[in-house]
Amino acid sequence: MRHIFVEAISSKSALSEKEADRVAIELGNKIKEDRLKELKAMGLV
Repeated sequence: MRHIFVEAISSKSALSEKEADRVAIELGNKIKEDRLKELKAMGLV
């Protein structure tokens, strides 16, 4: 999955693979933060 995501990012811009990895990690962390907020709002966490 990560490899596909890296290829998608790399093909759409001039990002290096290392930069694409960093963007993927940051995006993953952002999604986790948002999901945690949703779970807290539902009272599940």
